[in-house]
Amino acid sequence: MLEMAKADAADFFHTFRTAAELQRLFGLRPVSAKALEKHGITVPADQVDDAGNTHPRLSTLPMGFVAAPAIAQGAHESVLYGAEGAGSDEARALAPALDPASRLSSRRQPEIDTPAAKKPHVIVIDDVLYFRQVPITGARHAEGVQPAVEPTVQPDPFQRVLARYDGVNIRTKPSKVHDYASTQVGLGNLLDNEFRTVPDTYAEICGEVYAMRRCGWARPR
Repeated sequence: MLEMAKADAADFFHTFRTAAELQRLFGLRPVSAKALEKHGITVPADQVDDAGNTHPRLSTLPMGFVAAPAIAQGAHESVLYGAEGAGSDEARALAPALDPASRLSSRRQPEIDTPAAKKPHVIVIDDVLYFRQVPITGARHAEGVQPAVEPTVQPDPFQRVLARYDGVNIRTKPSKVHDYASTQVGLGNLLDNEFRTVPDTYAEICGEVYAMRRCGWARPR
């Protein structure tokens, strides 16, 4: 039986501090300097305009920045692959939490019947999914009843991922960390003996298409 575990890093884009020369491109709305003083924040006089406002900049990685997904993806891989990855010297000093050869993506998959194929995983920006197969003991289980499975003997790679997050101060959303289950939703797809679109999402898409057909026209978007 195929099972999947998953974790989602919390506020992942805001764990990155952007370079000072980039921060000037990520301006935020002006804020009253007097309003900030009420919260104990003193703004230097040369950073206050004639209207009494200061103009802050976002110092973390904006999700709307075109390069943000690639930066987050590369950082996530470096943290989890450690010495086996292509990260910085600091990242490569870490023991691998996952094997890069076991990664599933649109461009690469481990070869069938290789050790890597027995430990597949997916990394997509701030999400990680880990798959495993467990043998079902006895007869085929009844609908809605979990079958008895043989316990795993080797250390669990998914727990290594969570431990690595703790080690490098990456927080996870408790509501988005799910241990192994044969019925699981990941990246918008439902695993339940097969992968398919989540029923609610599919129904929403169908409803929008039917509404568009009734109108007889649609905006370009």
